[in-house]
Amino acid sequence: TMPQVTDNNTHKKFFADVYKFIYANQDLNFAQNLDKIAKQLQITKTDLNIMVQVFIELGFVHVVDGGFVKVVPNAPQKALTMSTTYLKFLANR
Repeated sequence: TMPQVTDNNTHKKFFADVYKFIYANQDLNFAQNLDKIAKQLQITKTDLNIMVQVFIELGFVHVVDGGFVKVVPNAPQKALTMSTTYLKFLANR
């Protein structure tokens, strides 16, 4: 599970790990494999859903064909803090 710490760098590492997983597994249907993916990444399904939502808000990924999470090519860099979902996530930690 994701640590409940105030250190944003720790959270950023978890987000980076999830993004790398998405990048490497774009042929995997997240909707159908949520349990397995969360277990592999050692995070809760809730946290995984939040992370994907943050990436969608920031334009890093989009969901196609009923659950495949695809990386948006050449997406501009943005800080996680530009996502309202991320800010709510931090506030609840």
